[in-house]
Amino acid sequence: MASALEVLQETSNGKMKIALLGYMPQLGDSEYAEEQYARMGEKVVETGVDLLFVVGQEAMEIGRKALQLSMDPIKVHFCNSGTEIYPLIQPYINKDTTLLLKIPHRVMVQDSFQELKRNLIPNTNEK
Repeated sequence: MASALEVLQETSNGKMKIALLGYMPQLGDSEYAEEQYARMGEKVVETGVDLLFVVGQEAMEIGRKALQLSMDPIKVHFCNSGTEIYPLIQPYINKDTTLLLKIPHRVMVQDSFQELKRNLIPNTNEK
């Protein structure tokens, strides 16, 4: 996730940077996991993400840490479904936006996230 945020920063070329970040199942639910999510919140701020969507309870520490580091609360959203995300993100989706979608497969196969994906990436062939 840290590398993905760095790539977002490096490739955005002055465009608005939006990150949709979810839990990292490989971390489990230990204290170590919470520390790593906090580190990702730091990375969000460090890489200049303009708009952050944190998906799921497990990853909430990403957003909490970004807020603690003075990220504008209007730019941090905590969501559980693609249905919640789309109306918030839709006004920003244009040629001047770079989007990072880092959500685990287990979540992306849910109906609301399949719909979000179709809305964000029209004409996507799904399997």
